[in-house]
Order: sequence, then C-alpha cells, then structure tokens
Amino acid sequence: MICELLKYINDCAGLIVVATTVVSSFLSDHSGPISILLTIIGWFAVFYFNIRQQEKQIQLNAKMKVYEELCNLKKEVDDKGRDLNFLLNPFSAPFLEMEYADRSIKQKQINLKALEIWGKYLEKLSKGTFSFVRAYLELWVHFKRWICIMPDLKKMYKELFEVQFTQLTDNLYDYHKYLQSIQIKNFYWETWDKEEIKKRSKKIQDEFDQIAVGYLDDFMIEINNSLLSPIFKSKSVLREDFKNLPERYKILTKDGIQEIS
Repeated sequence: MICELLKYINDCAGLIVVATTVVSSFLSDHSGPISILLTIIGWFAVFYFNIRQQEKQIQLNAKMKVYEELCNLKKEVDDKGRDLNFLLNPFSAPFLEMEYADRSIKQKQINLKALEIWGKYLEKLSKGTFSFVRAYLELWVHFKRWICIMPDLKKMYKELFEVQFTQLTDNLYDYHKYLQSIQIKNFYWETWDKEEIKKRSKKIQDEFDQIAVGYLDDFMIEINNSLLSPIFKSKSVLREDFKNLPERYKILTKDGIQEIS
C-alpha cells in the first residue's frame, strides 16, 4: 500500500515535468519569458511533491514505530498479567498442599510447615503484583508520551489508566494485605474461612480480567485503528460491535465505560 502510494506521487511528479517541458518547447518560439516561467513553475512543483513525499514517508514510519513500541510494551503487560492471573485463581491457593504437609509431619510441627507454604504463596503473589504493576506503569508512560498524536483517544486513555488501572492496583494490594492478615489473626489455618478466601479471589480475578485484559485490549484496538488504519485502509472490529455479547457486559470505548444491555 505504501509503495503504491509513493509510486503514484512519483508518477504525478514525472507527468508534471513532461507536461511542463512540452509546453515550454511549444512556446519557446513564441514567448521566451512565458517558457522560462513555466519551467520554473514545473521545477517548483517537482520540488513540492518531493517534499510532500518525504514528509508523508516520515509520518508513516513514525506511526509504525510508535505502534510497534506500544505493542511490545503491551506484550510485556500481557506476560506479567498471565502469571498474576494464575495466582489470583481461587484454586491456586495452596490449601491442598498445606493439608498434605500437615499429615506428613509430626503433631507438634503441624501448622508450621503449612504456614511456610502459605508464606511462599504470598511471596509469589507479591512479586507477581509488583511485576505486573511495573509493566503497566511503563506502558502508561509511553502512552502518555504519544497520546498527543491521537487526541480522540484522550478520554479513553484517562479512563483506562487514571481510573481503572489505578483502582485495580489499589484492590490488588488490598487483597494481598487481606491474605496476610488471615495468618496474623489466626495461627491455625485449618479454621480459616476458605470459602470466603476463594470468593474474594474470584472477585479480584474477575476485576483483573475485565481491566487488564478486556479494557486494555479495547484501547489497543483503537490505537491500531488510529495509527494503522489510515495506512492499510482497514479497521479492527471493536468489542462493542461483537454480536451475542452477554447482557450487562462492560467495554471501554472512546466515550468511556459502556454497558451492553
């Protein structure tokens, strides 16, 4: 597509040169000043088209480079997000492993080994949360740098990063504090309300999926349509245009969060 566009511009410039030369030759026997003027105009036209061609090529290269940069950073967020998502799964809590550990050791050591396993799980969750937050903050910084070339996405950008991701970060750290507090309040893990723990795990995982997966993908599709669609003359389908979406399904659009009813 880009090569064809540049070829078209070059052809136009060539035709101008040829036309100017022919007209100049025809008028050379009748009016010297007019011939000179037309020649000058022709050269200025060629110069103008060359400048425009270079500008357009620079713009196209810049857009491709920005999109590639954002995609690479988004991939890092996805990679860290998958690791964290696994740890947020209600069935990732190591209760079975803790129970087996208690059965395999002496009576006086019960709880010690199980709580050691719980501590390692919390450490993984803490590191996973930190890695994910660091990745999306880096993506945020780069989006902030380039959002000026996509002014129609500013509202969407603010909703995603300043509201949704900020809220998600607070809730992730609150969830980790909640899990830590269980052990502090009650040393005997067998008496913990495991169903309540699983319920909270499911809630934070659903929120994570909605924001870090759904809303972020919505935003990246709009980025793609803003930067690449003018080049390749095609647009990616938005989630709001999907058919058979569940009722009360939330998506991120240019106008903010919308609920599909």
